[in-house]
Amino acid sequence: VLSPLGEPAPGSSFKLRAPAERVDILAAAAFDAVTCANNHALDYGLEAALDSRARLERAGVRVCGLGATPAEARAPVVLEANGLRVG
Repeated sequence: VLSPLGEPAPGSSFKLRAPAERVDILAAAAFDAVTCANNHALDYGLEAALDSRARLERAGVRVCGLGATPAEARAPVVLEANGLRVG
């Protein structure tokens, strides 16, 4: 979670969150895409998860595995470089 929003979700001892400003580090490190499909994506609720997605996308980092709808969450990210397509 890369968002200040949300409250800790009940049921887990471990809640993972980084300061939202860390999105800039991912962009500066030239990350083109990330997956957010993991067991900590909702540690601070859907609002924080979607805010994280929006922050990443604004920074130019594409996101898969998380979305406001099932179709958005399942949408692939396809990247192309040097004649190679990876999805």
